Amino acid sequence: MSEKKKSFSKNIVYSLINSLTTLLFPVVTYPYVSRVLLPEGVGRYNLAYGVLEYFILLASLGVPLLGTRMVAKYKDDSTLLKEKCSDIFSINFITTIVSFFAFLLFAGLNPETNHNFLLYFVVSLQLLSFCFGVEWYYQGIEDFRFIAFKNLFVKIISGVLIFIFVRTSNDVIIYAMIMMFSTLGYSLINFYKFIKDTHITITFKNVKSLIKSILIVFLIYAASKINSNLDVIMLGFMTGDKGEYNVGIYTTATKIINMAVSLVTSMNVVILPRVVSIIEGGNKQKANMVLKKMFTIIFALCLAMSIGLFFVSKEVVLVFSGEKYIDSINTMKIMCINVALSSLTNYFGVEVLYANNKEIITGVSILCGAITNIILNSILIPKYIYIGAAIATVCSNAVIFILEYAFSVKYTKCSFLSIDLLKSIFVNATMFIGLFIFGEFISISNIYLSLLVKVVVGLSIFIISYVLLWLYVNIKRKESKNEFVKKD
Repeated sequence: MSEKKKSFSKNIVYSLINSLTTLLFPVVTYPYVSRVLLPEGVGRYNLAYGVLEYFILLASLGVPLLGTRMVAKYKDDSTLLKEKCSDIFSINFITTIVSFFAFLLFAGLNPETNHNFLLYFVVSLQLLSFCFGVEWYYQGIEDFRFIAFKNLFVKIISGVLIFIFVRTSNDVIIYAMIMMFSTLGYSLINFYKFIKDTHITITFKNVKSLIKSILIVFLIYAASKINSNLDVIMLGFMTGDKGEYNVGIYTTATKIINMAVSLVTSMNVVILPRVVSIIEGGNKQKANMVLKKMFTIIFALCLAMSIGLFFVSKEVVLVFSGEKYIDSINTMKIMCINVALSSLTNYFGVEVLYANNKEIITGVSILCGAITNIILNSILIPKYIYIGAAIATVCSNAVIFILEYAFSVKYTKCSFLSIDLLKSIFVNATMFIGLFIFGEFISISNIYLSLLVKVVVGLSIFIISYVLLWLYVNIKRKESKNEFVKKD
């Protein structure tokens, strides 16, 4: 294996370590937090952060995507790299400061939020992390080792602080402060190393040349954030006095689903800079090979996780959050479809379309999804509350997926009718049938034991099916080869 391939393999491993760290942090802390803060406290924090995300959108201005692509493109030219990093950071710095004060003004003047102004102020400090985080730089130069171990360090400290200081349902502010430390601390470590590595300066001389790229990427980023956050905002403000409770129930289900999605999409973070570099080098055939290989892995993984989470929804919610969140179970079952949809839309939208400079198609697709989300949320939330929000989100992501896949066919050889994908569908269908039969005929009263047994059964069916299928294919291949030899 060449050094380049080794590096790529290591980056996949480091990215998975980073995602597992991000995944394990809520797995370890959220069961405690959800039981201490209760649905109302969880809902208060998530609603405040949900509002903040729209201001994060204005602050970031699409920099994470644009920055990663720019750095991947110019990483071998130190002079141009410093210039591009200076331009991107300077723009991001100004938009962050403006967005920070705009958010505080909104929180102070809005009657729906000013009674929780202290919470909104503490949450607002996380906004600064999206400027100083500069993770786009380390993704662009493919330094995933630094990202992984720095994230692990900050998450361990944050977890310890949560268990020490969050003690009652009134400690929502303390929890918000710790989460702020987690994101801002992570970002300041990034920024310190970034300054040493790049020696950037604040400058706006090349802003004009970046305006078009920024606006196009911002369209994608804006549509994506609007779409992903609409359900929480609309649910919180459309359901009156029970808004915080409903958000708490809904976001508990979506938090679990999003953890699974982030585990799958962690591979996309590694693929983007590599694919951009290959395409810039003019080797589109090699780029297609990388994309096809990763698509096969992502498809198998996201489909298996969607099915597995569907069958353990009850156990996961009760173990993860407790009996007060029992209303989250059906919401999670609906949202399981999103593990597959979100993973695949991220792949086609970023790795295929964006890497091929077709970001406008990604943006339009997401915008269509956002419009679908608004319409369906308006219809379904008043009647079905969090269940309605879940249905709207799944339908929205389905629209994005269909559009992105339709436009991606031109730029990739990935097909849902390929032999590798049909194998994945067969194995996952076998796992689905096996878990369904198991659930129908075997009932385990202990929730922890039930979760463990279902996970073991699902994994066993998955692995055994793959092994048997592999053996069958190889036997058939040998038989065909022997037939060919005999005919000769």
